[in-house]
Amino acid sequence: MNTLLLTLFACGEKSEDTGFFDTIEDTANEETNPEDTSEDTDTNTEDTNTGDVIDILGTFSDFWGGTQIITETTWSDGYGFVFNISQIDNEMGYLLAQNDMGNNDIYENDEDFGGLWSKFQWTINENGGLYYCQSIYNASSEEDAMSANADPADLEMGCGGFGWTELRTQLDLNGDYIDNFGTPHNINAFTWMINTSMFHILESSNDEDWAVAQNDAVYSYDPDMYSKFEWMTDAEGVTYYCQTAYNATSPEEAKAAMADKADLETGCGGFSWSSLTAQGQ
Repeated sequence: MNTLLLTLFACGEKSEDTGFFDTIEDTANEETNPEDTSEDTDTNTEDTNTGDVIDILGTFSDFWGGTQIITETTWSDGYGFVFNISQIDNEMGYLLAQNDMGNNDIYENDEDFGGLWSKFQWTINENGGLYYCQSIYNASSEEDAMSANADPADLEMGCGGFGWTELRTQLDLNGDYIDNFGTPHNINAFTWMINTSMFHILESSNDEDWAVAQNDAVYSYDPDMYSKFEWMTDAEGVTYYCQTAYNATSPEEAKAAMADKADLETGCGGFSWSSLTAQGQ
């Protein structure tokens, strides 16, 4: 199976602080429009949404480097798969959705799952991390999809025998970049790669434009130490970053380090900030 089944692989090790709750303050516990009493149960997905608003609206990076985009009406990913939401239960943490017919153009091996039904479940772990499981992707009816159930008490094996997938709010810096020295960067909500050096993000803020990360045990200088990355965009639209700390002994020490965003020439620990250009630009 292809990218649709990303949920059916083990999640790996998870960090303690994803900052997820900062992203849902305004979307949690919204009430259903009392005038919306539609009971449309046919397979025309244009009119089946119940009117509820999912608590986890947003654009997320998943543990496998993919993107999950959740709106009021659809769950989609960066590969083009779209699932049209028909029912939402925020209290129980699930939604039902009909697979978009356009998905058939993406499947390999002539598999046709468009028009069938999926169930997505989500849960928050004890550290505030958000996880999801696509409990079923090929149910013949909405009722059959409803009967599929993953186990939120078992994030390692409770998604059809595989791990649930962690989601984090996508960083404002996301994707592939080249700095002014010609060094490649690959950045997502889980890792910041600089050439072959890897940094595992523990905490981040899009509002304040920083991320604290632990240096990889193997693929980094100062292994297992802690780094802080800061970024900014100037008035001309050029993005810059500074690795404010690179060998801190704790996440708290790294977080306390501060670059000077008003001084691009010497404000990065006495050195200049480095520009980042998205690849393809």
